[in-house]
Amino acid sequence: MIWYKSYTYSVKATALSAFSSILTYFAVIGALVMVCLLFSDTSPLHPALAVVLAIALAGLAAAVYFGFYRRIPERVAKKDLEQKLQNNVKFAHRFCKENPGMYEAVRQMNPAFAEQYTKNEAGELVKTS
Repeated sequence: MIWYKSYTYSVKATALSAFSSILTYFAVIGALVMVCLLFSDTSPLHPALAVVLAIALAGLAAAVYFGFYRRIPERVAKKDLEQKLQNNVKFAHRFCKENPGMYEAVRQMNPAFAEQYTKNEAGELVKTS
């Protein structure tokens, strides 16, 4: 079973999260295999090499998890969201329907969206003619 963070408005960030999670799992499994080979009588590796590889793979797993999985997808999601809100009218409309409190901020970010959509008295988004 693989755990990853799903980002509603960014497919790229979700993919990066899943990829880094998979890479972390493979590195941990590789480190565990090296430890098992260390205690195996029929190991094809020299014990010192198995220790070095186990430490390197464990370090890689920690680096990917703490340095990449927990930081980079968040930044990508934020940047992707801002870019889509500034450049894509349909996305901005969908976002404002799901987050009505962000309407004014999105209007300021995306002039094309501000020209095409306004709020009526009921607070609903309506397309201008």
